[in-house]
Amino acid sequence: GGGGGGGGVDSEDPSVSKKQRRREKNRASAQQSRQRKKCHLDELENRVEHLEGERRALQVRLETLMSQNDVLRRQLDKQKQVVTPVKPGSNSQAANSQDDKT
Repeated sequence: GGGGGGGGVDSEDPSVSKKQRRREKNRASAQQSRQRKKCHLDELENRVEHLEGERRALQVRLETLMSQNDVLRRQLDKQKQVVTPVKPGSNSQAANSQDDKT
């Protein structure tokens, strides 16, 4: 059979062709590239998860603030109805009707 009783492939071994060394180097480079790509994808997925959680929290906050805003607007509308501005020419009538209630 083939000769050689060594263990691993030695880059200085003249029996290993340039083509084979290049193939092994490319294979290692491709593996590193796949690993970097996987790490990058993992980081992106973590970032997406974090941003989605932040978006959900902001959505809840927005809904809470909108609800509070509605309550405050209704309160303001009620206050506006109670305290009607006195218009020129009708102030004596408005004042008399307020005095009658107290």
